[in-house]
Amino acid sequence: MPAPDRTRRSAVSGQRTRSAGKGAARGDVLHVSLCLSRAVGVLVRALHAHDRRWCLNEKGALAATPPWFRDRAAALLAAPGADPAALAATVTAAGALAADTAAALREDALPDRGPLDTP
Repeated sequence: MPAPDRTRRSAVSGQRTRSAGKGAARGDVLHVSLCLSRAVGVLVRALHAHDRRWCLNEKGALAATPPWFRDRAAALLAAPGADPAALAATVTAAGALAADTAAALREDALPDRGPLDTP
């Protein structure tokens, strides 16, 4: 059974990255990390749904995404930073990843490539 259209068409919102930006300004590592984790999780589910696959939980979900997404998401989550400047840079990178993901979801698969091979 493919992922439902409602999930597949879900809007990729920047709400979590905006909230993370507020935490970054305060140097709140925990807040930023949790917001980014949630934001990446939403993007992962959207990518899976776009390929008409279910994403039941986080186990192995990132590994099953396209390399252009997986590598950037892993870098964001692995080292968000420890001071306001580093956290802000990570939040900016997360916003760019969200925008690229949204663009890839709008473009769908390119004829000479598989689904979502490039943003």
